[in-house]
Amino acid sequence: MLNTICLALDGLHRNFVGAYGNTWIHTPAWDQLAFESATFDQFLVEDVNPPVVIRACWTGHHPLQDSTGSPSLAEILNNAGVHTLLVTDSWDLLPVELGVHFRSRVLVEAPWPKLPAEETGESYLANVFGRCVAALEAMQEPFCAWIILRGVSSPWDAPVDLRAHYADEGDPPPYEGVIPPNMPFRKTDDPDILLAILQAYAAQVTVLDNCLEAFRAWFMQWPLSSSTALVIFSLRGFPLGEHGWIGWEAPPLYSESVHVPLIFRLPERVPTALRTPALAQPSDLFPTILAASGLLHAVPKKAVGRNLMPILTEEKDGVRNRLVPTHINGPYALRTTHWYYRDADLPELFIKPDDFWDFNSVADRCSDVAHAMKQALDEAIRTLKEGSWEDFPPLDELIQCRPE
Repeated sequence: MLNTICLALDGLHRNFVGAYGNTWIHTPAWDQLAFESATFDQFLVEDVNPPVVIRACWTGHHPLQDSTGSPSLAEILNNAGVHTLLVTDSWDLLPVELGVHFRSRVLVEAPWPKLPAEETGESYLANVFGRCVAALEAMQEPFCAWIILRGVSSPWDAPVDLRAHYADEGDPPPYEGVIPPNMPFRKTDDPDILLAILQAYAAQVTVLDNCLEAFRAWFMQWPLSSSTALVIFSLRGFPLGEHGWIGWEAPPLYSESVHVPLIFRLPERVPTALRTPALAQPSDLFPTILAASGLLHAVPKKAVGRNLMPILTEEKDGVRNRLVPTHINGPYALRTTHWYYRDADLPELFIKPDDFWDFNSVADRCSDVAHAMKQALDEAIRTLKEGSWEDFPPLDELIQCRPE
């Protein structure tokens, strides 16, 4: 039986992490953790609302499913004698009615900054991470701890000189606000506006990476690390002007929001790195953590989450062939290995994983694929509302094939 620590961070953009291809921002701590872990290249959240994402993690149900009466992750673990701990810096990030199932609950409180920090160690995140470590040190085996933090979503209090570090000669001064921007940004707008914001966001990611470096250093010398799995993922990405908006009011279900990082570190695998293109979603963490705890038999029949352990142990290449990201009142989307269909007022179809940014819709040129994806999406929505993932019909061969 493994212990588990799950670290859920809000607002981390996948393309701002070195392990996911970024060469502009230095993220050595994340990259080292990725080297020791399984890195999931195709991890998409079911929704862009953090409490909905956490509900999926804790119930194994998709947001379109009714999870009423289904036992939560904490309830199952508690009944099996596993100590459960929830640490957060904001109750707004999680479904409180499920959070109360954890035996121990800690609200981490740190001073809310009004100005950028003078030093990285004085930042809001540094204060929060220090308090999280203090909570973890009191844990007894077996345990499952969830740490759910604002991450890089807010506040943005990275030191000004760190923001300036990402500016080249002749660049505009970096954005110095503590409150993240939420504003339209069109192709005709001054690119210096976006550049200044990108510099500030990059600095905030660096602050997070420094915190992860300190966390990893503590974890590696902690006596329980040799029997503890570590899961780190983002609750949603932060849109940075890719589709006409900077901030949370961006058009939903584009990749900058739903396609997020996930690394899963098993102690017995270290330091063997694994990179997988397998499709995965937050509800998959529910059965995976139960499997790590020897409780896979307790997964409810109607849960759509799939156990990722066979991928982590390299017994399987994948455990699912489709994902269904959603947004309150629509739109809905369907992701397969090779295609991403966004069913908005003007339906869009993107080739994956090539078109990561969702910039080049081929819905007009591949109308037969778009039609098949729309049909598969409608079937998925109906099945999720009425049954479970097991009831899904097979995918049309047209959308299982790699586009030429």
